[in-house]
Amino acid sequence: MFLVAAGYFMVFLARQLPELGPVLKRAGVLRAALVGALAYGGVVVANGMGWYWLLRGVDERCTPVRAIWIFVTAQFAKYIPGNVAQHLGRIALSQRQGLNPVAVTFTMLVESLWAISSALLLSILALAMEGGRLMQAIEYVPSLPVLAILAGGALALPLATYFVIFRWRPGPLSQWELLRKSRTIRALPLAAALAVQLLTFLALGALLLNLASTMSVEPTRVALRMLTGIVALSWVAGYLAPGAPAGIGVREFVLLSGLSLIFDTSLAASLTLLFRLMTSGGDLLAVFLGRLLAVWMK
Repeated sequence: MFLVAAGYFMVFLARQLPELGPVLKRAGVLRAALVGALAYGGVVVANGMGWYWLLRGVDERCTPVRAIWIFVTAQFAKYIPGNVAQHLGRIALSQRQGLNPVAVTFTMLVESLWAISSALLLSILALAMEGGRLMQAIEYVPSLPVLAILAGGALALPLATYFVIFRWRPGPLSQWELLRKSRTIRALPLAAALAVQLLTFLALGALLLNLASTMSVEPTRVALRMLTGIVALSWVAGYLAPGAPAGIGVREFVLLSGLSLIFDTSLAASLTLLFRLMTSGGDLLAVFLGRLLAVWMK
């Protein structure tokens, strides 16, 4: 799986570099992109730690290092078309480490839904504070009430799912051996995992702001909230797009539409491509860390 994901990633990288060549020659841009990739790699690791807290929240025993290794190793498979290989890979790696696959799947559901709700909440904040300009510029963006309902549902659904599969266990669920153990969901680890998701999108907005400040002729005065909202909205669109590997294409469309409100089209396009390259580089760095952790754990 790793080799397949790496192959698709290299094809993507080869296609983007010719367009980014002139951009990277600008003073300070390459350095900002490299620092951003390193920082994004740290964000990926932090998300691995967030998943560890989710495992603790449902009484699954796993060390932080092992949880981070599983997370960063599996997440790179999102570059495989279909957008499901990273999820299947994490379940498979977790099962090999003796973790309950049902509990692992539940934590992944919580992680995904809380990431979606965090992104939507930050998008709602940006949309509201910018007077609806984002909604007018980006096609197919739902209204604020619809986004609020989706965010609330994404926050509540994990709790309802927990009650059904670990407490109520109706019908055949009560006979499933993997569900025999009643689990107590703990609020503090789950809240910590939610905080990681919110901080992730704030970090992405800050990284995009740093790139924009470096590439713009004049230092940008764009508010962090607006860039965070645009990034969060583009992430949700890419994450929910069926089959899009790592949201490629869909995420860029939404990001470019939003950035075009602030910068001229050429700069917005360059920022969009460079931001994708930077985050992909961070994913690759996280995978290398995972390989080192695998060697260290032997």
